[in-house]
Amino acid sequence: MKTSIAQRESSRRLPPGGGKAPVRGFRAIGGERFFVAEGEEAPLIDVDGNSYRDYVGSWGSLILGHAHPAEVAALREAGAQAVMSAIRAARAAFAAAAA
Repeated sequence: MKTSIAQRESSRRLPPGGGKAPVRGFRAIGGERFFVAEGEEAPLIDVDGNSYRDYVGSWGSLILGHAHPAEVAALREAGAQAVMSAIRAARAAFAAAAA
């Protein structure tokens, strides 16, 4: 049994049917949900090794793609500073002002 089929069957026992994403509607167009194992920039690779082009991009928040090197570097830099939301920090004020 393919890994994606096993994960799909297992996820159906979990609310809400294994996820809230619109990909649950794949059956309406003759497809089945897949489970992503990795993604870098535009392509996604599922648990069975199939490659998909992500045209949705999480509705805009992934405009540069999945795990884009520039975003990963920025997240690593920010994470290394151990800024917590419960503590006032210059970065938090900057982010709030930018929103």
